[in-house]
Amino acid sequence: MDIIFPEYEEFHTKVVFYRIPKNASTSIYGHLGRANLIENYIDKLQEKTDKNIYNKIHPSHIKPDEFKDLVLGEELKNFFSFSSVRNPWDRAVSLYFSISKNKEIKEDIKRYYNINKDLSFSLFCSILFERKDDPYFIASHNQVLWTQGKYPPKRILRFENINDEFSNMVKDYNLVTVSQALPHKNKTKHTHYSDYYNTETKKLIAEIFEEDIDTFNYSFNQKDADFPKPKEQQGFLRI
Repeated sequence: MDIIFPEYEEFHTKVVFYRIPKNASTSIYGHLGRANLIENYIDKLQEKTDKNIYNKIHPSHIKPDEFKDLVLGEELKNFFSFSSVRNPWDRAVSLYFSISKNKEIKEDIKRYYNINKDLSFSLFCSILFERKDDPYFIASHNQVLWTQGKYPPKRILRFENINDEFSNMVKDYNLVTVSQALPHKNKTKHTHYSDYYNTETKKLIAEIFEEDIDTFNYSFNQKDADFPKPKEQQGFLRI
């Protein structure tokens, strides 16, 4: 008689990572792999998420209450969850360069706004401001939307110190199948974010992401991971 053994399934730590765009989310999402419950349910999310939001944006960027309602329900409370946040002025520059590299998304934006010229950073900030209350335009969503809900993330990491904070989190919560060493993927190449702002665009981002700035205590000239010291401006006054 043949003996049939059950199929072997390798053990993986199970966590929930709420992925905010341009907050080292590609690095963390890829690094976690099957340890991330959102990745485990990605087929279900692609089927059930609102296509008005998660069309160009991958459904792995889902928010806590959406994940609870569409997939796990009350079981969500049993899992460790986390997210990462970033200085909004820095994040806006990274979003801009990410969109500029993605020709499909950039052309969609240009068609929508009847733009017949290059998408400048100033124009991008104006678009973010115009759509700041639009539930379907995820680029203008405040990061706090990923850090609240019935079962919000249990730990919030800072992009500005992401490697150390990720490593400490893995140790603190004994995430045994997750490596402490976090790779850096999908990095946008640009100088310090303060180089791209003038008085108007600085104020636009401050108004769009006011809740993030207040909640996470960010200011314009803070240090970040890639540029420890903001570049000094010469020849003109940058406010």
